[in-house]
Amino acid sequence: MVDLKVCPECGVPDYITGEHLRLNNGDIVQTRDQGARLVLIEGENIDPLIRNIQEIISLPIEQIVITRTAI
Repeated sequence: MVDLKVCPECGVPDYITGEHLRLNNGDIVQTRDQGARLVLIEGENIDPLIRNIQEIISLPIEQIVITRTAI
């Protein structure tokens, strides 16, 4: 098992929390590019919605919705 240093407050590994800042308005941004917001979402719940939209407009939208995958 890998021994990771984690945030004592939230338990998330430091290599992840060190790359992000939480602003006083609740937004989470990248440390190096504070214009880049971090969005966390459980995608499995919206997969059917994405598929339905793609069927309705007859165009793939997955790459528009999913712009980055991490870890």
